[in-house]
Amino acid sequence: MKKKLLVVVVAVMAVSGVTACGGSAPETDEKAKFEAVNEAVGQAESGSDYYRTEDGFLFQDAEGGAALFRYDGEEENVVVPETYEGKSVVALGESCFSMNMHGESELKSVTLPESVTVIGINAFGACHGLTSVNIPEHVTEIRYQAFADCTSLEGITIPGSVTEIGDNAFIYCESLTGVVIEDGVMAIGEKAFQHCINVESITIPGSVASVGKWAFDGCENLTNVTIEDGVTQIADYAFGECKKLTGVALPNSVTALGKAFHNCDQIAVTYKGITYTDDTMDDLYELFDEE
Repeated sequence: MKKKLLVVVVAVMAVSGVTACGGSAPETDEKAKFEAVNEAVGQAESGSDYYRTEDGFLFQDAEGGAALFRYDGEEENVVVPETYEGKSVVALGESCFSMNMHGESELKSVTLPESVTVIGINAFGACHGLTSVNIPEHVTEIRYQAFADCTSLEGITIPGSVTEIGDNAFIYCESLTGVVIEDGVMAIGEKAFQHCINVESITIPGSVASVGKWAFDGCENLTNVTIEDGVTQIADYAFGECKKLTGVALPNSVTALGKAFHNCDQIAVTYKGITYTDDTMDDLYELFDEE
């Protein structure tokens, strides 16, 4: 039996553009901001209607179908239904699974239906026990901090339908060993994979126009990076503090390069037939300053 819930919430996000910054121990004020977002997001507008199912799903009407507002069931392995009362489930709402919003749980895996196109802000934030989740082939948005601090998440595939991997999307996913970014993804946001310390290899397809600041910063076991032809912009510190990164070839398509390899002591970057090491990296950066 389904019950209709009327939820009145008087909470407003007071944080915008908040990020968690570099180093193994973030600055206290930055960490506080990071946690403040977890507490603030996921709140509904006053007077919204929600519908609870017997198995713990709360849905609300959304453009194009229904959105999962919250899951408060007790299953370890959750399968999100494809429809709710005849409407396609098209979105995961803000903080719908987040442990910072709903308390600790035994959640280990989530299977999403192919109908989902949007994964909302902080949707899985701090789900520390989550080891696996699929991203359906029609998802276009992975929003800010969607999987932040999912410390047990082991692997992820980003389908080519995604226009941008949002800022902080997978920050602090310390157990990630496999990351596949499919051709078609257009942008990697700031700090998207920062401090994913067990990622060893990454391929950035040519469809990615820009790699944001600190995108892979602090990925201390990253040893192999392939940047395919078509990538045009790589921002400051995109691969900062990747101490084991030894060789990267930049395609000729790159037209904007910040100090992307800051503190990569063993690095050798090849660009247009010339190899630059840590000692001569400033010469490479100056080439782009002149353009």
